[in-house]
Amino acid sequence: MKRILTLLILLSFVGFRQANAQLADGSIAPDFVGTDINGNTWHLYDLLDQGIDVILDVSATWCAPCWNYHNTHALEDLYAQYGPNGTNEFMVLFIEGDPTTNMDDLEGLTAESQGNWIAGTEYPIIDAAEIADLYEITYFPTIFHICPNRIVTEPGQITTAEHYATKSECTPAFGANNGGLLFYTGFKGSFCQTKTFSPAAKLQNLGTDTIKSATIVLTVNGEVTETKEWSGALSKFQITDVTFGEMTVEANTEIVISIQSINGMADEDTSNDMLTANIERSVIIDTTALNLVLATDQYAVETYWELLDGTGNAVYTGGNQGIFTNQVHPDSYAGNTAYNFDLPVPKDGCYEFRVYDAYGDGMCCNYGQGGYQMTDGNGTVLAAGGSFGDQVSHLFELSGAEPLVDNAQIVVYSGERGEFCHSVSYAPSIAFQNIGSNDITSADFEISQDGQVVQTYNWTGTLTPLDFTLVSLDEVTFNADGAISFKLVNVNGQPDDKTYKNEYQVSFNRQPVTVYDTLTLNLKTDQYGIETFWYLADDQGDIVASGGNPNVGPDGGGQSASPGSSPQAYGANRSYTIEIPVPANGCYQFVMVDSYGDGMCCNYGQGFFSLEDPNGEVLASGGQYGAYDRSGLEVDKPVATTDLDELQGVELFPNPVSASLNIGFNLDKALPLEIGIVNTLGQRVSTVQAGQFAAGRHQISMDVRNLANGIYFLTVRSADRLESFRFVVNR
Repeated sequence: MKRILTLLILLSFVGFRQANAQLADGSIAPDFVGTDINGNTWHLYDLLDQGIDVILDVSATWCAPCWNYHNTHALEDLYAQYGPNGTNEFMVLFIEGDPTTNMDDLEGLTAESQGNWIAGTEYPIIDAAEIADLYEITYFPTIFHICPNRIVTEPGQITTAEHYATKSECTPAFGANNGGLLFYTGFKGSFCQTKTFSPAAKLQNLGTDTIKSATIVLTVNGEVTETKEWSGALSKFQITDVTFGEMTVEANTEIVISIQSINGMADEDTSNDMLTANIERSVIIDTTALNLVLATDQYAVETYWELLDGTGNAVYTGGNQGIFTNQVHPDSYAGNTAYNFDLPVPKDGCYEFRVYDAYGDGMCCNYGQGGYQMTDGNGTVLAAGGSFGDQVSHLFELSGAEPLVDNAQIVVYSGERGEFCHSVSYAPSIAFQNIGSNDITSADFEISQDGQVVQTYNWTGTLTPLDFTLVSLDEVTFNADGAISFKLVNVNGQPDDKTYKNEYQVSFNRQPVTVYDTLTLNLKTDQYGIETFWYLADDQGDIVASGGNPNVGPDGGGQSASPGSSPQAYGANRSYTIEIPVPANGCYQFVMVDSYGDGMCCNYGQGFFSLEDPNGEVLASGGQYGAYDRSGLEVDKPVATTDLDELQGVELFPNPVSASLNIGFNLDKALPLEIGIVNTLGQRVSTVQAGQFAAGRHQISMDVRNLANGIYFLTVRSADRLESFRFVVNR
């Protein structure tokens, strides 16, 4: 078997957007110590303890938006006016956040760098990707403002004056004895059945005197349940955790944490002395029947969901599980499409429904009106939404329901799929899961190929609830387009009446086949022909033909801006016709590369390409793609033998043919002949006629209705001599 396309497509090929989650506004700034390119050490909290606001410019030397903002000189002017040589109210730190860069990049000496970042920059430059990681950077540039009280905001790429104005948003020190509760850090949100936890909060010194003691009170549902006498030494703007004893709740609960006194006296500023957290018991239902309606947005490849039981085991899942590994799973959803699933759960207990978005902007509303709603059999809404960040979670309880007894689903398929070359033979395997309340001791499966049952499998063993097991099956073979289906038909000797994921189907597509060893590429460039490169590679990955700008190369798409000029590069908005010789029969992959990552159409012109054989068959075409367009193809030219000179005037009509093929020919003398039909693999699919043929004209009619659509060859053989003639079946 030969294959030239993988099962999983890299995300860079399908347009996954970059995630946009950052360290949230209002967070406590992580402390760090960094050494700049001049050898000076900078300790963040030392600067903050001096009452200095800190601006972090987290950028990368290859980042064009970073370079554009750098050249506004907004941070240079801020540093000059309000830095150490000005009023000493601000410090600016440039953080180079890409771990692959070095001093050459900062000095603008590499092709990837946008320029010399050091020239004219007076504030410290720290090359430390670990600081970017500490601040959870997911895009460049990210501009952070850190107040002396350690609180972070992200003002963005604003002017010098606007940066200075943000200082007024920082909480200043006030009075001598002043404490503040920053935020609640204990459990909050919803829970199932019961929840045991320890309430906690962040206490900060917002006064000038050291806090040596504080009295902090915990109130639960209006009643004081614990008084915490904290002691220590908390200097100005320092922060500490205050944690109360463990508690268990069984119903909706309101928790209030408040400051009663600081250093034995009343707090001089009570505006931030109280925090409230509401804890809610989850929805309780009494039916196992659940329904999920899910509508995707434009980027459905970013969506994945799962329904978990109380111990975190997945009962059901859906969408692109590859979001956790930067891949696209074949079972990903289509964009802007509605789905409806019946999802019966097995028995009483806690359940959690989670929805993930790889980009971090939910399913609505920037790129479509995506969303979800889960209801039970009584119409109770258990989960609904669409506008969220990178994930959202909903809890609910099942209590007093009739358990789902014998139920299973197919959860994993392992094997080949998609496009193949020549033929594909493999032994598939599937995993099935028990989603009932009883143990499963037997299960029956049917395996169908192109609608016909080709295998049956009976599994026996012991499968406990929510456990799964792997089933290995016999080998299957495809040499044309087709599909294979795996169906779970019985569980514990009875039909499974809950049919969700009881059947899994995989499709196979034979690559385009040509019998010619010379191909023609018709190419029209867009405004940026210099970004275009193409190549034809064999099944070993060796490039046998290529064209366009070699500076782009097979790995250059989308990695950088347009490369420098090259004599081989194509011109702008020009048309080309290129003959491509193919060295031998075999499997090939034709790849168009665009270095900017926006294809050839339609932002900067109406570029396109079409790869055709001499018969006009289109083997690959396109124009709208990102960094790459990849197409598989086969070359299967029949091997010639000695010509059969006595054979003359061969006619095949009609051609293409749908029902009956008429074959006419002349023989100069009597010969023994074998007339047959072979496919493009050289495999004989039919013998038309064999025996002694007299000299003269012969006419034969052949019924081709049993042949699948495609290209075939009529072969006429006598001894070791052979002639072949192409025809097409098309119904």
